[in-house]
Amino acid sequence: MTTARETQAGGARHLAWPGVWNARDLGGLPVRDGVVRHGALLRASTLDAVDAPGWGAVLASGVRTVIDLRSRRERAGGAAAPPDAVRVLRLPLEEGLDAEPEFVGWMRAGWLGTPLYYARFVERWPTRCVDVVAAVAGATPGGVVVHCVKGCDRTGLIAALLLWLLGAPTQAIIDDYRRSEERLRTGAARGLGVADDGADIAAVLARAGTTSEGALRAFLEGLDLDPLRGAGLTDDDLHALRARAVSP
Repeated sequence: MTTARETQAGGARHLAWPGVWNARDLGGLPVRDGVVRHGALLRASTLDAVDAPGWGAVLASGVRTVIDLRSRRERAGGAAAPPDAVRVLRLPLEEGLDAEPEFVGWMRAGWLGTPLYYARFVERWPTRCVDVVAAVAGATPGGVVVHCVKGCDRTGLIAALLLWLLGAPTQAIIDDYRRSEERLRTGAARGLGVADDGADIAAVLARAGTTSEGALRAFLEGLDLDPLRGAGLTDDDLHALRARAVSP
């Protein structure tokens, strides 16, 4: 079976997985001393609508580990089980935070659909981010796909963090993030019942005096490795991530 990769205008790396409107391979993106290896790191919206043939396309893209960032209440009970060759790790990035006043404030301000909260999240709950990075680095052989619901926000945070740790240029990380904004406007998203809330998101960002690009750039330029190390990120994690993901 061939990989379900589509090359689109602007260099998008969309993967045509049945039942998934926002999936792409981070392969080919420039990083320190090389590029991301194709089939090593992938990102996606929810996989709940993937049926047995769809899982065949996921497997053909190299995926052997799925990291689900959703909270328990977001998981659909009727989702098709993945094949035995795929290991699913559930690492809910925001589980239980709806009782935290700071997080509730972000929700009320509409920040959770944007990168506006990324820096504050990493500062406040760095261990949750480090746990996902370590899981990616230490996964069994094969590709790792990280997903949430839309594959934009929580997935966007983790993808940006992984690429930053690998030394990707800031603009390359921003350009990848914005591919999800483009996918949100497609018929594929409408066909799976995903509403285009791009105008609402832009309004939230405008009230904060920025754009998605500006907010993400500020997050990336303010990142510091020391707090992540303090939360448990090790040199072994970084070496394993690079060994998994980077082709010279």
